[in-house]
Amino acid sequence: HKITTGREGGWTHHEWDTLDNPYMREVWQKRIEFLKKNNPGIEETPSFRRMYKKEWVTDLSSLVYKYNEQRNATDTLPQGQYSYVLGVDLGWDDPSAFVVCAFSPHDNNLYIIETYKSSKMIISDVAERISYYTKKYDIYRTVIDNAAKQSVEELKSRYQLALVPATKTGKAEFIEIMNAEFIQGRIKVLDGEETLPLRDEWGSLIWDERSDKREEHPACDNHCSDAALYAWRECYQYLSVPVVKDNRSDTEKIDDWELDEAERIEKEMTQPFWERDWA
Repeated sequence: HKITTGREGGWTHHEWDTLDNPYMREVWQKRIEFLKKNNPGIEETPSFRRMYKKEWVTDLSSLVYKYNEQRNATDTLPQGQYSYVLGVDLGWDDPSAFVVCAFSPHDNNLYIIETYKSSKMIISDVAERISYYTKKYDIYRTVIDNAAKQSVEELKSRYQLALVPATKTGKAEFIEIMNAEFIQGRIKVLDGEETLPLRDEWGSLIWDERSDKREEHPACDNHCSDAALYAWRECYQYLSVPVVKDNRSDTEKIDDWELDEAERIEKEMTQPFWERDWA
């Protein structure tokens, strides 16, 4: 995909569509006409465009994560008080991935602000990356894939890192809950190079239709996606309470306070002295 879309250099590019094969042109032409006749509009479907028109097309209905740039991208992290959570997915031949999320007690949106992934990271590399994010964002919780338990224990013991094992049960169900927040626009992703590895995965990660279970396609990268899911499950933006702005002037605040005090004193004076709040 990267080569044929010009995102990876060093290759010459040659392409043909189905009908450019002179020995099969007539056969394929009849098949295409048959498909169009029996399935009106089929030429607009992702599978037809991929198979017969040599186009790269994402079938949005097959995507695992319902990230949408128009709905979920943001330029900046709004001003406010935030708690930061780091999600870590470990790998070797597959990349190790790191995703930093932020949530606020006064904002019901989750913000994904930085991601990183790299292959062949040894234990010290992983520890250094975790320490880097911990210092940069004052991470309050680091949640990590505990499948490589020996590596995780090494990180905790040798580098004194406070690591929480990721909750991995019910993955497909929690992805659907996360997707509901994508659709509601309650997950925001900073639009820049820092989050590109994650957004690239979301744009191509599909469900495996061959599996009886709800599983991601094994040919698709999901390392940053998993790290983001681990972190999202440890964030509590849904408990946020909006800040109510007080637009009254100082004079109005004093007047209202005096009225409240007068009402309180009047109410208290009507009570027997033994029931009054003498404090």
